[in-house]
Amino acid sequence: MIRDLYRILFNMLPQIVPDIYQADELEMKRIRSKIETLIDYHKLKEIFLLYDEELDGKIDGTQIGDVVRAAGLKPTNAMVVKASGSEYKRKGEKRLTFEEWMPIYEQLSKEKEQGTFQDFVEGLKVFDKEESGKIMAAELRHVLMALGERLSAEEADEIMKGTEDAEGMVNYEAFVKKVLAGPFPDE
Repeated sequence: MIRDLYRILFNMLPQIVPDIYQADELEMKRIRSKIETLIDYHKLKEIFLLYDEELDGKIDGTQIGDVVRAAGLKPTNAMVVKASGSEYKRKGEKRLTFEEWMPIYEQLSKEKEQGTFQDFVEGLKVFDKEESGKIMAAELRHVLMALGERLSAEEADEIMKGTEDAEGMVNYEAFVKKVLAGPFPDE
């Protein structure tokens, strides 16, 4: 794929700048910027096509958030719904082309990043009454199921698997690192 990308870029160079050998530093920066934009575009298209299960150049509407997250963004489900204009709950309800998905990605890429490591740690610190760096596993499970984008009991159990110590406590910094690192269970 990368070899193909370089071949494409090489063939496009005459269109980008007619005489590359006479380009000054400013022009070279402009050329590099165009090339980087083309590479980013092709990377996004490659990620998009990984989710094209029917091999028709489209993804299912239920996968919009998955594809955006695979491309490196971390929007909430609510942000994805807002950017796409609809919430697709049933598979097959709507299929999107890359050209239809791209504006959604672009809009979400402009949003403030959601949920940094420090944001989550500060949020969980509220439950650390003894300031020990740990909170009760039962309390964390309740928070995951009751606040924000609520998880089901199964999802909470999956995400908390292996985090509880013998006293029923969870080191919340380690928990947040684990969650942010993934892998993420299917939505």
